[in-house]
Amino acid sequence: MYGIATNTASTETPVVEPPTLDQINYEVGVDAGADTELPALAPVEPPLTMQQDKPNANPKDQNENETDPDIPKRIFGWILLTVLSAIVLAANQKWYHKTNRRLRALASPDNNSETDMSSDARWVSAGAGIVMILAYFSVTAHFLITKYYVTQIPEGAVAFLCLGLWAAVLPVLMDEENKIAQKGEIIGYINPDFAHLYFASWGALLICLYLASSYMHEVRMKISADYPGMPRNTTFWYILLIASFVLTWSASVAYHDANDYKTGGCGDASGDYKEVCRRTSFSIFVGLAGILLTLPGFVLSEFDHFPKMVEMGGVGILFVLYCTGLAVITFENGPGQYVNNIYFATVSAFTVLLYWMADYASIMWFGLSSNSGYCSS
Repeated sequence: MYGIATNTASTETPVVEPPTLDQINYEVGVDAGADTELPALAPVEPPLTMQQDKPNANPKDQNENETDPDIPKRIFGWILLTVLSAIVLAANQKWYHKTNRRLRALASPDNNSETDMSSDARWVSAGAGIVMILAYFSVTAHFLITKYYVTQIPEGAVAFLCLGLWAAVLPVLMDEENKIAQKGEIIGYINPDFAHLYFASWGALLICLYLASSYMHEVRMKISADYPGMPRNTTFWYILLIASFVLTWSASVAYHDANDYKTGGCGDASGDYKEVCRRTSFSIFVGLAGILLTLPGFVLSEFDHFPKMVEMGGVGILFVLYCTGLAVITFENGPGQYVNNIYFATVSAFTVLLYWMADYASIMWFGLSSNSGYCSS
């Protein structure tokens, strides 16, 4: 049809010539002399992605949407803080009435124990009650006034107020002489009748620390657009710093009680009592050394300016220190031989350091790392 050239005298393969423009126009019915234009194609808009809510989305709205995934994390923290504070409040009231009945049975004109005990119990109840109300208010505010409360100054103020209240209430609960959450003469241990009071109070303090630190990191992410989030190693330094503070404080209280237990105190001690004094002194040394090493590590890691080799060296020193501390502090005649603050602080620090050293070993031997990256809050 389109001018196929053939040669009957030859056996060569026929060659098909391409059609001319006139032939194409004839087939489709278009005048060759007319000016024809192809219809313009409609612009195709790119599909919306997960990060784009609208084609012309407001950057401010996008920033607000980016913080939405963090809201459920902190609201669960506020709910848990409400529950734990309520547990402490109820358990403290039960302890007060139980102890009050016993003291009344042993009451004498010169006995002021009931008055002293009442003041301690009232202080714990007041602190736990205020925190419970504030935490419940925060949970309600997450639903009713989200825009004006979540990640705003009021939420941060409430978080730090709750942290301050629990930091003031916890020493009263953990004082062995008060016999509320801990009891004992020289070395304190968990009161078996109110173990839930011990764990709930420590849990409430840790939740307050999480809420305050989470708020501060969100504020920093708003101020600095280049801030990717908290490095995960900072979380380890954070735990080690808290454990070292708790170990130092609890061991210092235990050493003070040991000095008051007998005439002359640890300076005139002998036998097992002298060994308790020595191990308690070593506990204070481990705690202070831990603070001196973890505090700069926490600050440098927070700003992501910690050389890797220096960090590995500091972690190695802390690992050796707490390995020795675990053997000296938590065994016989040590201040952490019973389940108490000293025991938990030492074991927690050792566990974190053991995991950290295992992570460094995986980097050196296999090129793997389980704690790389950043946390958003």
